[in-house]
Amino acid sequence: MTDREVRKKVRQFRKKSGIAHKPSSAELKRAVERMGYTVIEFNNIYNDDAVAALIEALHIPDRVLNARGFTYADAARRLVFINEDLSDDEKAMVLAHEMGHIFLRHMTTAPIIGNDVSEEYEANEFAHYLLNSGAWAGLTAFVRRNKKRVIAAVAAILIVAAGITAYCVISSESQYYGEYYITPEGSRYHEGDCAYIKDKSTARRMTVEEYESGDYTPCQRCIPK
Repeated sequence: MTDREVRKKVRQFRKKSGIAHKPSSAELKRAVERMGYTVIEFNNIYNDDAVAALIEALHIPDRVLNARGFTYADAARRLVFINEDLSDDEKAMVLAHEMGHIFLRHMTTAPIIGNDVSEEYEANEFAHYLLNSGAWAGLTAFVRRNKKRVIAAVAAILIVAAGITAYCVISSESQYYGEYYITPEGSRYHEGDCAYIKDKSTARRMTVEEYESGDYTPCQRCIPK
């Protein structure tokens, strides 16, 4: 699945779930449950009797229990496990990732997702766009709900602006986006000292247009999500 296709899936999920902004862990939990999954909080050190018995019955391996979260699905159960010690923001990240697996229909390949590299990448991208594109989605929803007031406000601003003549001097540095770098053949942007940039002599700073084009995605090593 291409990056463009993942972003399309995120838009479909937002429309279906009614989430038009950066979702909280509680909102994502409700969305997961509406998809037919039960969210279970667990601990990799100690669990209450019911959760411990469920983990044992499902034969969940220790390596999986060391993860921050995972999804399990078979003919009888649909479960999303999330570590109870995580912060709300961390839980939102994990739930967004697991929702990616569910919404992208990865659950047909194995009871426990996590071994397919391409599926993990797609779920990471789904979570990234879901958690980081909410501001624009929220603004769009606000404009739709308050169309008349927005039009009136814009008209007032234009009337005021019509009587003002201004000169703007734009620094040449403004054409760049922060300190991110790209390479001629790469499709990701990096911090300048990223080890994944093999030949730093070919790297150049990223422009605003390139960042906003959607053609580049963040490096998973040097730009944490």
